[in-house]
Amino acid sequence: MVREELSKELNHTSKAMLARRNFGETLAVYIVCAAALSYMVIAEWGSAGRIIAVLIVILFALLTDKRLQPLGPHECQGDRRIIYRTLCPYGQPAKGGV
Repeated sequence: MVREELSKELNHTSKAMLARRNFGETLAVYIVCAAALSYMVIAEWGSAGRIIAVLIVILFALLTDKRLQPLGPHECQGDRRIIYRTLCPYGQPAKGGV
């Protein structure tokens, strides 16, 4: 019994470490790409390229946010229920009045 709990805890810890590493790698790649594209646009078009560079940064920020959100069914970290959305509907107060 203790062995099973220890095994589950180690698996959870290793998955968390891998997720953090994947998050860092993904974020680094997106930042480098956005910076390189923004630099090239500003270098080619001068001050007129600043607006496009800002749009590129916003686009990459949105792509990063979407990429890092869990897809499909996953376990809620708060109450350990399987959920299909980004936010857990079980931990939120009910909407609508009675």
